[in-house]
Amino acid sequence: MGDNLPDSVKNVGNYMKLNYDEDWKNIFSDLPETEAKHYMNQMANRSTVSFSGELTYPGYKFIPVTYLLTENDKIITAESQREMIAFARGEGVEVKVVETDSGHCPMLSIPEKTVEVLIGTAKGV
Repeated sequence: MGDNLPDSVKNVGNYMKLNYDEDWKNIFSDLPETEAKHYMNQMANRSTVSFSGELTYPGYKFIPVTYLLTENDKIITAESQREMIAFARGEGVEVKVVETDSGHCPMLSIPEKTVEVLIGTAKGV
């Protein structure tokens, strides 16, 4: 995933440095500009260790997995998401996939659908 990030996202030491003037276009691509910039200004830089560090406990192997695939995600492309799903399935994990037309933050752009998926997952539907 790290190699596919937009050019505006830079790895600086142990953090991904965000460009607040540009990254809202990718992270919040399916929100109106004013709303996207509002949420962008709330974001902190992200630790790169969470993406590249050693996974010590693969919890996804021990609990039911539902993946909300975001087809229009400009940060983690749908192709990359499908590769992650295939990896988990290759390890014998059953993954229920719910596809959406959302961008990177479905909890903001399609909150009702996101809640529906969460509740359905909790109920085992």
